[in-house]
Amino acid sequence: MAPQAKLMGLRACWQQPDQATRCNSFTLGKAINYAILNGAQVINLSLAGPPDRLLDRLLDVALERGIGVVGAIDAKAAGPAFPANHRGVLAVASQPAGGKAAPAAGAEADPALLAPGNDIPTTAPGGRWSFVSGSSYAAAHVSGMLALMAQLQPKATPAQLRRLLQPGDALNTVNIDACATISRLLHHCSCSCTANLTQRGVGP
Repeated sequence: MAPQAKLMGLRACWQQPDQATRCNSFTLGKAINYAILNGAQVINLSLAGPPDRLLDRLLDVALERGIGVVGAIDAKAAGPAFPANHRGVLAVASQPAGGKAAPAAGAEADPALLAPGNDIPTTAPGGRWSFVSGSSYAAAHVSGMLALMAQLQPKATPAQLRRLLQPGDALNTVNIDACATISRLLHHCSCSCTANLTQRGVGP
């Protein structure tokens, strides 16, 4: 989504014999701290777990320094979970399929953002391609959007970028529209406007 972005891959989690992935406060704390100290502009946290004082404080520092933080919402969680429930974090859920209700970010968090997260093509072990679904992939979509927006508008704050992603007075959830967001950022019509005009018979 953001071809000029540089990625900082920080491995804070590990896979267990049953194929489940686990992290802990210490490894996550080290990764977030490293990202803060080494100039990350966007931190993607495609994970969910219990609230943690150390991690909450690190996220506060990241947000205070103008770093955009994106967290995946765990649709199976019984209550608010880190990091989606942390105020200031962009809590992201996968756009629901089949008429299902979208998960909430939690009472203390900002409204959830909905992004594509169903049947996403990706690489898989063994040199294969596969299709995956879930909030983790939706969160990566929003992180890519933030990176592209920061590239187009370097002086914008995370709060300003969030307002572009989430216009209006949404109370619960907002569907991400990449073309409309870029149009608002650049103050002129992009692909969504062109498509609408063409459908109405006034385009080229």
